[in-house]
Amino acid sequence: MASPAQVANDLDIRAKFWRGRDGGIEGTCRTGARVIRCYLDEVPPDGRTTAGVLTRLYRLVDTYPVLSNPDLKASLARAAQTISDLRMEASA
Repeated sequence: MASPAQVANDLDIRAKFWRGRDGGIEGTCRTGARVIRCYLDEVPPDGRTTAGVLTRLYRLVDTYPVLSNPDLKASLARAAQTISDLRMEASA
């Protein structure tokens, strides 16, 4: 299993790929990476930011037609799970 830092790095790489192709996916990847890094730095982002990025990640995984690549969907799902796990740890 990938560490949270590896998941954040993966999202950054995917954001670079989507730059100029789809701004929504790029922004979601960038925000997701930033949220993960905030949790790792023990400065949790506000709940609205976390909930918003989780909603966008889940929407991309479940319904976005461009994402026919199973590797990309798995990566975004892993990012959502990582953020959820970090959120639970921070609130405990």
